[in-house]
Order: sequence, then C-alpha cells, then structure tokens
Amino acid sequence: LIRKNGYCNSGLAYSFFLKTDRMSILFTADIVNTDLLEEHIVEADLVIIDALHPPVEDILKVIEHKEKRIILVHGVPDEIKKEISARSMDNVVIAEDGYAIEI
Repeated sequence: LIRKNGYCNSGLAYSFFLKTDRMSILFTADIVNTDLLEEHIVEADLVIIDALHPPVEDILKVIEHKEKRIILVHGVPDEIKKEISARSMDNVVIAEDGYAIEI
C-alpha cells in the first residue's frame, strides 16, 4: 500500500494485503486513520487492524463490516469494547498477547 500510493513512511509502520487462492488478509501496524484502507477492507476476508491509534469512529466503521472476520490489535479503547459488547459482534475479536489463529 505504501509504494502503490506513494506515501512517505518514515515511521516504518506498514500495512500488508496478502492474498492466496483461499483467502485475503489485511494487516495494519500503527496507523493514524483508515481512510485509505476501505477498498482493502472490502476485499479482505480477514482484517487485523491497529485499534489504538486511529480515531474511534474509524474503528467503529471497520467493525460495521459484519461479513468480515476482524481482529483488533495493539490495544482497544474502552469505547470500542463497549460497542462490540452492546452490538453482540461475533465477527470481532479483541486480541491479547499470545492470541493465535489458524489461517
């Protein structure tokens, strides 16, 4: 995504979009917002996203994709945790240290 869109990335935090015959995965490290990720979120089967740095509204918009498997990483603000609980969102996981998934 960095090269494709010509972004300067002096902080060396990257996002990756991985695609196989079976599935596609979007992984983000430290991001400040999700504006440029929407097309990849729509295409991905699994979204692993930094939930600490982007605005809460951005993360709430991401978890609205109920057809996606979403894993929130890097710390999750209480406001997001409350929304996930209130909406009974089974597609969203809040990852803790040591959390592992099979792909």
